[in-house]
This record gives sequence, structure tokens and C-alpha cells, in this order.
Amino acid sequence: MNELKKGWKMESKLQSLSWQRVFLLVLHYFLGYGFLYRQIGVFLTLANDPYAIMILPSIQLCIYLFTLAITIWLAYPLLKKGFIYFKAHLRYNLLLVLVLICATYFANLILSILIGILTGMETTQNQQAIEASSRFIPLLTLFSTCFFAPIVEECVFRGGVFTKLRSKTSFLLASLISSLLFGNIHFINAFFTLDFSDLPFLLVYSGIGMVLAYGYEKSNTIFVPILLHFLNNLIAVLAMLL
Repeated sequence: MNELKKGWKMESKLQSLSWQRVFLLVLHYFLGYGFLYRQIGVFLTLANDPYAIMILPSIQLCIYLFTLAITIWLAYPLLKKGFIYFKAHLRYNLLLVLVLICATYFANLILSILIGILTGMETTQNQQAIEASSRFIPLLTLFSTCFFAPIVEECVFRGGVFTKLRSKTSFLLASLISSLLFGNIHFINAFFTLDFSDLPFLLVYSGIGMVLAYGYEKSNTIFVPILLHFLNNLIAVLAMLL
């Protein structure tokens, strides 16, 4: 714990990517993965089965793998430096992850209970979709939530958006803006269906985003928020599967 306290006092410039790589990361994620690749997936699925109601798992896996590969390629300098720094300060980083995952779990539990009391809602449509997919395609759900999302979303929102905002402004503002963007991607369907009943849970997702940004700020390696994100999602998925 003394090592953790010492680590919190360390001041260092965040590792970051060039503006060009950040721009391509964001464009690839929102335009590519968020829209174009899914439209291609829908087209290919319907060409195979005109009555299909969801993208074929094999096609969805291809979308995940392609998106992941491009993201890793664009974020490679950040991932390379981050891995070296993570290993160099391994004990501190693991202690930081342990403290933050415990804090995240209890904060999420309290916030979810409060939102449930105030709104009568127990879960979000995003969570219900994950629960449904975990029953039909458990391995693909495990891959997408525990490996794809932590790597891709952390490279985009912490390694990209947060670090560039952080270079120009305070931690609070940079983490708030990047976390709100991160929270909103979990409600992307609301903008198409105009059903915003899930929005109170934006507080939960954005809160997670701020914890992830804090982990990056204090560790100076993208692998701390990646590991935090992985553990947070793994706990949620295992709770659904078991």
C-alpha cells in the first residue's frame, strides 16, 4: 500500500498518440465499427438469410477481429510503450488495478440501486442485449465484452480522446468529456429508436469512464485501464453465465 501511495504522487506526462492517429482511431471506431461495418454485416447476413433478425455470429466475429486489428495497428506506439511501462512498474500497477476495481464495483452497485429506486429500472437495454446474446452465443459475447471492448474502447477513449484533451485542459474536464462520450456509446440505439429511458444509467457508464481515466492518469500506461475494463466486464459476464 505504501508503494501505491508513492505512485499516486508521481507526476509524469501521459503517453499519447499523434493527432493523426487519434483522428483515424475515432473515425474508424464511430464511422467504421459504429456504422459502416455493421451495415455490411447486415447486408451479408440478409443475403444469406432474408429472414434473419441479427447479424450472423461468424460475420460479427469478422467485424470484431477486423476492428480490433485496425485499432491495434493505429494505437501500436501507445500499446508498445504502455506494455513496457506496465511491466516496469508491475507491482504498483497491479495494486492500482485492485483498488480501482473494488471501488468501481461498489460505486456501480450503489449507483444502480439508487437509480433503480428513483426510476424503477433494474437494468438497461444494452445490458439486456448482452444477457440475451450470452445465452445464444456465449463465447462470442465473452470475446466481445472481455477482450474486444477493453482493448478497442480504451485505445479510443482513454488513449485517444482523453489524452488529447488532457494535453490542453484539466484532468476533470478531460475525463468528464471523454467519459460522457464513452457512456453514450452504450446507448447508441436510443438515438435511432428515440427511446431514452435508459439515460439515467449514463451516470453509471460515465462514472466507470472517469475511473478508467483516473487509472490511466495515475499509471501512465494504457494497460491499466484495459485491465480494469477487462475485469469489470468479466465480473458482469460471469454473473450472467453462472
